[in-house]
Amino acid sequence: AVVVLPILDDGSVCLIRNVRLTVGKTLVELPAGTREPDEPAIESARRELQEETGFAAARLEPLASFYTSPGITDEFMHAFVATELTSGTPAREPNEQIENLIVSWETALQMIERGEIEDGKTVLTLLKYQLQSA
Repeated sequence: AVVVLPILDDGSVCLIRNVRLTVGKTLVELPAGTREPDEPAIESARRELQEETGFAAARLEPLASFYTSPGITDEFMHAFVATELTSGTPAREPNEQIENLIVSWETALQMIERGEIEDGKTVLTLLKYQLQSA
Protein backbone atom coordinates (compact mmCIF):
# COMPACT_ATOMS: atom_id res chain seq x y z
CA ALA A 1 0.00 0.00 0.00
CA VAL A 2 1.01 3.64 -0.33
CA VAL A 3 0.31 6.95 1.40
CA VAL A 4 1.13 10.36 -0.09
CA LEU A 5 1.91 13.67 1.62
CA PRO A 6 1.00 16.35 -0.95
CA ILE A 7 2.72 19.66 -0.16
CA LEU A 8 1.59 22.66 -2.18
CA ASP A 9 3.98 25.41 -3.30
CA ASP A 10 2.93 27.64 -0.38
CA GLY A 11 3.77 24.89 2.14
CA SER A 12 0.18 23.89 2.84
CA VAL A 13 -0.89 20.24 2.89
CA CYS A 14 -3.67 18.53 0.96
CA LEU A 15 -5.49 16.20 3.31
CA ILE A 16 -8.76 14.50 2.45
CA ARG A 17 -12.01 13.98 4.29
CA ASN A 18 -12.88 10.34 3.66
CA VAL A 19 -16.14 8.68 4.71
CA ARG A 20 -15.12 5.37 6.31
CA LEU A 21 -18.02 2.97 6.71
CA THR A 22 -15.92 0.52 8.76
CA VAL A 23 -15.64 3.05 11.61
CA GLY A 24 -18.90 4.85 10.92
CA LYS A 25 -17.50 8.35 10.43
CA THR A 26 -15.56 10.69 8.22
CA LEU A 27 -11.82 10.64 8.86
CA VAL A 28 -9.19 13.22 7.95
CA GLU A 29 -6.43 11.38 6.10
CA LEU A 30 -3.69 11.68 3.55
CA PRO A 31 -4.45 10.17 0.15
CA ALA A 32 -3.57 6.47 0.09
CA GLY A 33 -4.41 3.17 -1.50
CA THR A 34 -3.39 -0.30 -2.49
CA ARG A 35 -0.89 -1.22 -5.14
CA GLU A 36 -1.89 -3.12 -8.23
CA PRO A 37 -0.07 -6.46 -8.76
CA ASP A 38 3.56 -5.82 -9.78
CA GLU A 39 3.00 -2.03 -9.71
CA PRO A 40 5.99 -0.10 -8.33
CA ALA A 41 5.08 1.76 -5.13
CA ILE A 42 5.99 5.14 -6.63
CA GLU A 43 3.55 4.58 -9.51
CA SER A 44 0.82 3.57 -7.06
CA ALA A 45 1.48 6.80 -5.14
CA ARG A 46 1.27 8.87 -8.33
CA ARG A 47 -2.00 7.15 -9.31
CA GLU A 48 -3.64 7.40 -5.87
CA LEU A 49 -2.70 11.07 -5.52
CA GLN A 50 -4.38 11.91 -8.81
CA GLU A 51 -7.41 9.67 -8.27
CA GLU A 52 -8.19 10.93 -4.78
CA THR A 53 -7.16 14.62 -4.94
CA GLY A 54 -6.83 15.55 -8.61
CA PHE A 55 -3.24 16.68 -8.05
CA ALA A 56 -0.32 15.50 -10.18
CA ALA A 57 3.20 15.68 -8.71
CA ALA A 58 6.31 16.59 -10.69
CA ARG A 59 8.33 15.25 -7.73
CA LEU A 60 7.62 12.18 -5.59
CA GLU A 61 10.20 11.33 -2.95
CA PRO A 62 10.18 8.30 -0.62
CA LEU A 63 9.73 9.23 3.05
CA ALA A 64 9.28 5.99 5.03
CA SER A 65 8.06 2.40 4.86
CA PHE A 66 6.29 0.59 7.68
CA TYR A 67 3.98 -2.26 8.66
CA THR A 68 0.50 -0.89 9.24
CA SER A 69 -0.64 -3.42 11.83
CA PRO A 70 1.71 -6.43 12.05
CA GLY A 71 -0.38 -8.20 14.67
CA ILE A 72 -3.27 -8.46 12.21
CA THR A 73 -1.92 -8.15 8.67
CA ASP A 74 1.33 -8.23 6.71
CA GLU A 75 0.48 -4.98 4.89
CA PHE A 76 3.63 -2.94 4.26
CA MET A 77 3.04 0.72 3.42
CA HIS A 78 5.31 3.11 1.52
CA ALA A 79 5.02 6.83 2.29
CA PHE A 80 5.93 9.47 -0.30
CA VAL A 81 6.17 13.26 -0.31
CA ALA A 82 4.61 14.87 -3.38
CA THR A 83 5.71 18.37 -4.43
CA GLU A 84 5.57 20.62 -7.47
CA LEU A 85 1.86 19.89 -7.72
CA THR A 86 -0.53 20.83 -10.48
CA SER A 87 -4.26 20.64 -9.92
CA GLY A 88 -6.64 18.59 -12.01
CA THR A 89 -9.81 16.57 -11.74
CA PRO A 90 -9.97 13.66 -9.29
CA ALA A 91 -10.91 10.21 -10.63
CA ARG A 92 -12.58 8.89 -7.50
CA GLU A 93 -14.32 5.51 -7.41
CA PRO A 94 -18.15 5.77 -7.54
CA ASN A 95 -18.41 4.45 -3.96
CA GLU A 96 -15.78 6.84 -2.54
CA GLN A 97 -16.98 9.86 -0.59
CA ILE A 98 -13.86 12.02 -0.52
CA GLU A 99 -13.23 15.76 -0.51
CA ASN A 100 -9.97 17.71 -0.41
CA LEU A 101 -9.06 19.60 2.76
CA ILE A 102 -6.16 21.99 2.27
CA VAL A 103 -4.64 23.29 5.50
CA SER A 104 -1.43 24.97 6.58
CA TRP A 105 1.38 22.78 7.91
CA GLU A 106 0.85 24.21 11.40
CA THR A 107 -2.87 23.41 11.26
CA ALA A 108 -2.17 19.82 10.21
CA LEU A 109 0.08 19.34 13.25
CA GLN A 110 -2.49 21.01 15.52
CA MET A 111 -5.15 18.64 14.17
CA ILE A 112 -2.99 15.74 15.33
CA GLU A 113 -2.61 17.32 18.78
CA ARG A 114 -6.35 17.94 19.08
CA GLY A 115 -7.18 14.37 18.03
CA GLU A 116 -8.89 15.48 14.82
CA ILE A 117 -6.63 13.21 12.76
CA GLU A 118 -7.22 9.66 13.99
CA ASP A 119 -5.80 7.77 11.02
CA GLY A 120 -2.52 6.07 11.93
CA LYS A 121 -0.83 6.25 8.51
CA THR A 122 -1.59 9.97 8.34
CA VAL A 123 -0.26 10.72 11.83
CA LEU A 124 2.90 8.69 11.18
CA THR A 125 3.58 10.30 7.79
CA LEU A 126 3.03 13.87 8.98
CA LEU A 127 5.20 13.42 12.08
CA LYS A 128 7.94 11.60 10.16
CA TYR A 129 8.11 14.49 7.69
CA GLN A 130 8.16 17.00 10.57
CA LEU A 131 11.07 15.15 12.21
CA GLN A 132 13.06 14.99 8.98
CA SER A 133 12.45 18.67 8.26
CA ALA A 134 13.45 19.88 11.74
